[in-house]
Amino acid sequence: MNESAEVNHVSAKMTNFAFDFLVLKFEDSIDDFKDHECIICHDVIFKSNHVSKYGVNSYRFDISNLKKLSKQNHFKELIRKWGIVF
Repeated sequence: MNESAEVNHVSAKMTNFAFDFLVLKFEDSIDDFKDHECIICHDVIFKSNHVSKYGVNSYRFDISNLKKLSKQNHFKELIRKWGIVF
């Protein structure tokens, strides 16, 4: 997976998505993420309730709004595009 995403107006690449979390890789290290961040990918807004370091310039964002997202057609279309059946 190599999708463009954004957190706090900073561009990143989504390298992994597993419903309950996603991993973003940034060009530079960022140390000021808070546990309640919003990640935007193709107009889908993922809300995170926990952020942790996940390698060099990569961060794991635990997703807190999956239940709400699962009811949105735009989200369903996006994950189908990624080859994921929901």
